Amino acid sequence: MLSVKGTEVIVENVKELLKDDPIGWIWKCFNEIAQQATEKKDFFSYLEPWLSSYERWVYENYPEVYQTIIRRSEDNARLRSLLNQDRWALIILDSLSLREGYLLQQEISGELHGQFDYTYAPLPTETEFFAQRYLGVKAPSFLKSLRSLSYSFEEIEVEDDLSGKNFERDKVLVWSRQPDKQLHGFTEAFRITQLNKAYQEAKRILIPLISRLIEAHDTVYITSDHGYVTDLYSWEGLADFPSDLRYAPTIPESYTANCIKHRDYWLIVGRFNTVKRGKYGHVRHGGLSLMEVLVPYIKVAR
Repeated sequence: MLSVKGTEVIVENVKELLKDDPIGWIWKCFNEIAQQATEKKDFFSYLEPWLSSYERWVYENYPEVYQTIIRRSEDNARLRSLLNQDRWALIILDSLSLREGYLLQQEISGELHGQFDYTYAPLPTETEFFAQRYLGVKAPSFLKSLRSLSYSFEEIEVEDDLSGKNFERDKVLVWSRQPDKQLHGFTEAFRITQLNKAYQEAKRILIPLISRLIEAHDTVYITSDHGYVTDLYSWEGLADFPSDLRYAPTIPESYTANCIKHRDYWLIVGRFNTVKRGKYGHVRHGGLSLMEVLVPYIKVAR
């Protein structure tokens, strides 16, 4: 469906986009791009410019795709269905994007079976909006103070946090701030190769966590609250955007072509970005881009 030339993605066949599910077509394109990136020495360094180039093509040729994403982000049917079951084990990693999900699925396949799929983050693509919609709190950490939870809740930051944890309950939710904690630590002299460092940090706790959970549960699910975009492969900077986030309640009239209004906020579309000065993180979320809203949904079984 596509090919790559340098840092550009060339879309060659749009028949499926025109006649079929447009998000399913985007999903297939992502996997095709990611597969080509795995054949290179540095996965992220090749993948990120390709993803930016591909989304630019989508934005310029089929911008209506973003309205479809908005409608579907209103409810994560897969996640709701899972949470309504009598028994489940769920891992939620903050900012785990499709990029890391693709690598993870490849690494866990073998003794275990990993099924890699996608679902939708709520808008704006920030942790607080995910937590409010699916966990009923302002932040996941608030769950620790609740006594009426119908499931076991654990926060895991480093591998040592697994010590002494009991995952035997019928319903288990594990939250981790990785890879987001690492991603937002990348400030000055940011390089795309650092994305691999964040992934490795997340994997360092995720692999043993899966092993522990799979002992008590036949199946473990992994997902994320949202994905992210990077500054190095952004498009035009919106210098007067009234927030350092990728969303705001009001915006200048001149930026309505770069944003879409959803509920109470204007969301920056695609890889347009805010302009920041000084020391700040180069990984962003909160807006409406493919890599922010489409997030991994991985089923791991024995």
